[in-house]
Amino acid sequence: MAEPQYPDFSNVITRLRNKGIQLSAGLNDSDFDRIRDQLGLEPPPDVRRFLTEALPVGPYFPDWRGDLKVVHDTFIRPIIPDFAFHVERNGFWFDHWGDRPDDINVAVATTKSNLETVPLLFPLGDPAYLKAVPCTPHESGNPVFSVRGPDVLHAGRNIVEYLTWFSEPRETLDHNPTPVFSEDYRQILFWTDVCRQNNV
Repeated sequence: MAEPQYPDFSNVITRLRNKGIQLSAGLNDSDFDRIRDQLGLEPPPDVRRFLTEALPVGPYFPDWRGDLKVVHDTFIRPIIPDFAFHVERNGFWFDHWGDRPDDINVAVATTKSNLETVPLLFPLGDPAYLKAVPCTPHESGNPVFSVRGPDVLHAGRNIVEYLTWFSEPRETLDHNPTPVFSEDYRQILFWTDVCRQNNV
């Protein structure tokens, strides 16, 4: 069997260091086992490879070696309540769920139930506007999404493209050349569709 092919992360690691991002030694198999056992998350192969080479450190990033409950509460737990809030208060509804229930409580309950079945997101950083990669399909090349409730955008074709943008100098950081939605990116169940619904 051929060895899996991974992106070359050396350039983005250099760019991150040059930007002043603190990088510690990468995660090992035991770290990933702990993440899987405690959070049920297995990163796609390219994300795992990056995190074995370098681990970004700081309040913007998950502390994968720390208390994983804090990681969950900071980056993962807010996803469903944030969607539910926008269903209840701002009239959001995902078209693929069919007709919106007239009863707001039923609409919120339906939202929460449906979101339990969508592909899990592996957080890369940003507690305010979560940057994350879907765990499925478990293949390299999944797009990066920016998620704050139903405000879902593409943030990179893959982790290399996202990190290349993120490592830009601060004065150019606001000018992300990545489209907020692209049909050319890998299609991910639910996340691509809600991104399309919001941005097309």
